[in-house]
Amino acid sequence: MKRQAFDAATLRMLEDLCESTWVILEAQRPFRDTAKDNDLRHQLRRKIFILAENSDLTDLNALQRSALVSLAAIDDVS
Repeated sequence: MKRQAFDAATLRMLEDLCESTWVILEAQRPFRDTAKDNDLRHQLRRKIFILAENSDLTDLNALQRSALVSLAAIDDVS
């Protein structure tokens, strides 16, 4: 499958979505191992961009929920 290219406005929107999703993740997991935050942020960004490649980007809330659910499955995020 060919990777989708995003225009500059879409990239900014996805970066903003990554940041807002990170804030939610921090609030949901206040006792997580903060030493692993960089890795977790990378996984979150990667997950959001992968999900975005396979969506029409009309429902950003659904994209955010999907990313959060996906990361919740990772054992070492808390």
